[in-house]
Amino acid sequence: MLLRLLHRLLEIFLHLERRIEQPFLRPAFDAVLRMPLAFAATALINVQRSREPVGLAEETPLLGEDEAHPLPMIRIAITAEAYEAIAATLALGSIGYEVEPAATSERFVWVEEVWANKLGAMRGPGESYSDVILRLIELEAQSTA
Repeated sequence: MLLRLLHRLLEIFLHLERRIEQPFLRPAFDAVLRMPLAFAATALINVQRSREPVGLAEETPLLGEDEAHPLPMIRIAITAEAYEAIAATLALGSIGYEVEPAATSERFVWVEEVWANKLGAMRGPGESYSDVILRLIELEAQSTA
């Protein structure tokens, strides 16, 4: 019984507080303390940041990142048919390509040197990278069928 009374009193107090706070206290609080509190929060965040001078839109290397060397990339030209065949199978962002096609309507694709070497090793006499890609896609389709 006592807990119900306490609950009811707290509920009444909560309703009264909401009726007073929204129209009277909140606008005054915002007008006086909103900007100082925002500046204080920003200052607290800035205190925790490192003191390295970093320009706008400039990256800082992560710890141990300077030892890692990016893999060399090679640009190869493939036909539009081969490009369409592999574009559907690759994860977004896993391959670089040039937006404008070449004069021969081929697409320039940037791949890691390792993969370019593997494609080159699979080429038969007179075959291009595109022929190898289309052959691999066809073999994959046959194995899943």
